[in-house]
Amino acid sequence: MAWRDELRPGSFRGVPFLIEAHDHPFGRRLAVREYPLREQPSVQDLGGKARRYSLELFVLGENYFTARDNLMAALEARGVGSLVHPYLGTMRVHVEEARLRESSHEGGKATFSATFVEAGEVARPDVTIDTASLVSTRADAASAAVASDFEERFSVEDQPAWVYEDSKTWLGQAVESIQEATDNVPGMPSELTQLQSDLYSLNSGLATLLTSPGGLAAQVQATIGSMAGLSMMPDSVLATYRSLFGFGGDSGSKSQAVTPSRAQLQENRDATGDLVRQTAVIEASRAAASWDYDSSADAQAVRDELADQLDLEAETAPDATYSALVDLRAALVRDLTDRAMLLPRLLAWTPARTLPALVIAHQIYGDATRAEQLVARNKLRHPLAVPGGQALEVLADG
Repeated sequence: MAWRDELRPGSFRGVPFLIEAHDHPFGRRLAVREYPLREQPSVQDLGGKARRYSLELFVLGENYFTARDNLMAALEARGVGSLVHPYLGTMRVHVEEARLRESSHEGGKATFSATFVEAGEVARPDVTIDTASLVSTRADAASAAVASDFEERFSVEDQPAWVYEDSKTWLGQAVESIQEATDNVPGMPSELTQLQSDLYSLNSGLATLLTSPGGLAAQVQATIGSMAGLSMMPDSVLATYRSLFGFGGDSGSKSQAVTPSRAQLQENRDATGDLVRQTAVIEASRAAASWDYDSSADAQAVRDELADQLDLEAETAPDATYSALVDLRAALVRDLTDRAMLLPRLLAWTPARTLPALVIAHQIYGDATRAEQLVARNKLRHPLAVPGGQALEVLADG
């Protein structure tokens, strides 16, 4: 087939034209650096150049004014247009520049010099949700709902002295439980000192705080929340919160209250238990979203434990607290699930014979400095003599 037969009828935005010639520069965008006293330059390839198409177009005829005006309007229109290039085919382009030329020597003809630029896709940033931030936001909402529920339920106003004393004793047990939860944490000295101070202030101020349920809830929540900063080790922090998940289970709520005062006493106990347990799981969830995990299995284990605990607390919570806990659970599951997908998997690896952890780390990872990680994950008692024939947990691709 002759080349003329391959040519396509030219048009832009559906307006036809004829072509005299075209020019099509292309190539690469290069950053060329030349240095003094060096013979060779440094060249960095920054990608392909934007493709440009320079065409000499014309329309003609005894009444060519209409065709000229239509082509001018098409070339001046805003945005991307479809160009049927007689030589190169159909493409989407922007008009960079166009020039009209007419003369009496070529009557009945309008010539255009037009330069088109390929229309690339608009670069848009990837939209991602900050799932960790969402967990924190949902934790704030859940804490507010829990505090509001406690403030509504807890009261010693117009109650006998024995109700007041029982409520004070029960809250004292809550403070003691928090203290016990942190006793064995290998914590940071400054954070431990601050927590001890917070616990002392809470315990010594109970007599006053009992008459202000809102202030009492806020101080209990702040104290439990500060436990997250006690240690750099997520396992230790989670263990402190875990020890509070069962608080209040022996409050005697199954017994039948026979008087309004005894009913309020029991309500105060139950409200205190709910405040401590729910705050503990809320703050554990908040902390979990900020931790770094070694493997997908680690992240999934924390996710599953806290999701189950949030479910448990939501089952008996009033409507507002229920909704807040469910929302927090959804945010936590999404955060840890997304992060787990990007983390290394765990595999079992069995050394053939007894070897030092340094040697095993080098065999597995090609990096002897990761022996400490291997020892910690497998709780090896003798790093210099890791028994052969016993499976070890190792990161598959970490």
